[in-house]
Amino acid sequence: MALEVSQKFKGRKRLIFFKWFFLILIILAVSFVGSIYALGRAFRLNKIEVAGNERVSAGDIQTKVTDLLAGGLFPLWPEENILFLSPENIAENIKSQFSAIDQITIRRDFLNRILRINIKERDSWAVWCSEKCFYLDSSGVIFQPAPQFFGDLVLKITDKRAENFNLGDTVIAKETLRKLEGFISGIKNKNSFYVKTAEILPGPTFWLYADSGLKIILDNETDFERALENFQIFTNSFPEKKLQTMDYVDLRFNDRTFYKSLPVF
Repeated sequence: MALEVSQKFKGRKRLIFFKWFFLILIILAVSFVGSIYALGRAFRLNKIEVAGNERVSAGDIQTKVTDLLAGGLFPLWPEENILFLSPENIAENIKSQFSAIDQITIRRDFLNRILRINIKERDSWAVWCSEKCFYLDSSGVIFQPAPQFFGDLVLKITDKRAENFNLGDTVIAKETLRKLEGFISGIKNKNSFYVKTAEILPGPTFWLYADSGLKIILDNETDFERALENFQIFTNSFPEKKLQTMDYVDLRFNDRTFYKSLPVF
């Protein structure tokens, strides 16, 4: 009889222990959830500021960031909480959506709960045209639709290769474009030849059209520094009137320069 009472007493104590244990556990869980919720409310993003933009609308960037932050893991731990959001992920997503953006820096102002986005947009080096026209930056990337007719203010490049390019693609290798830019600047500064338009043919081969009517032929394998030297020798070898009758000069070979004169009637 005494043993039976003792077992009932122990069983009751165990039951009371588990009741208190689960009660305390629930209280702690509720307190934790409440704290997270309060923390989320206290550090919820208040404002998104965008600077450095000209081509890209600040409103479009802010809308994109807001949409990204709306997809938090769960409501009590929202992505729009300035403590938990990832500037790296936001920057990567924005760059993938806006091809005109070259660089992006994101800082979090914890005190004022502000996300500060500073962007550097791509420069317009030329207008590149195939089926459509786009602005081309100095790294060879097409990044924004452009008008087909732009006058002589910007170099216009017509691409005649049978390739499909999309917004954000690299259409000319950065190193090749850097050399091509140096050559165009060189013949303008040293020889007063101004390149108005250009064509890209398979290879790629580049046909540069000077304002005098002369066509200059280069390709991807050209030694552009040597080509510039050869062009100076070529232009110094003929009087100005004779140069005006030239159809093209081929500078693709280091030790030879080929040229053709226009027919005289």
